[in-house]
Amino acid sequence: MFSDQQLVMFRQSYKYDQSWKSSLVYNSKYCFPVNLSFLFSESVRISTITFARIPKAILSGAEIPDGYAGFKWYNVYYMFEKYAIETYPNTGFTNAYTDNRKCVACNVGINPMAIFLANSRGTFGLHSFEAIAIFDENFKLVVNGYRHGELLYTKSITLTTTNPTLIVLDWGRADKVTFTFGDYIESPLHPTYFALTCLNLLL
Repeated sequence: MFSDQQLVMFRQSYKYDQSWKSSLVYNSKYCFPVNLSFLFSESVRISTITFARIPKAILSGAEIPDGYAGFKWYNVYYMFEKYAIETYPNTGFTNAYTDNRKCVACNVGINPMAIFLANSRGTFGLHSFEAIAIFDENFKLVVNGYRHGELLYTKSITLTTTNPTLIVLDWGRADKVTFTFGDYIESPLHPTYFALTCLNLLL
């Protein structure tokens, strides 16, 4: 169980600026209550960002445009199911499109993936995300959360190509989240590709 001091810190961390919500692509189908009643008098709600509503999307995929869901996106590309499976057969893409999803987000090359708010003065909470490795089994992913350039959170995860993994973070008041690859060195045998199927934001 959490100590009283930890509970106070958690309560404070979730009192973040919510001005970004007006720009969020909100779909109540993917919004569900989370049992954090020990922190709050009412249930925390979550809104899920998926990647099927990108404006002017093309079948072969491209960079996610800044402003989508109220965020800026660095080295984040969208990939449709049909193109991914035809172009990259027998990879993690084959197993990435769960829950009737037709589009996922992925990185390109060794560069980290990063998301941050279009409103540079705002912050957001990241409850969780779902991810899958594309080429390399037991792929090591490192996720970092920042506010005003200061590292607040970090988590290391191992992904497989078999099934998407749901990673619960419960991070509050971040303004930037990065996804990096630990000590990986990009090579034809070990390309550093992974995919995000969704991001779950705390409201």
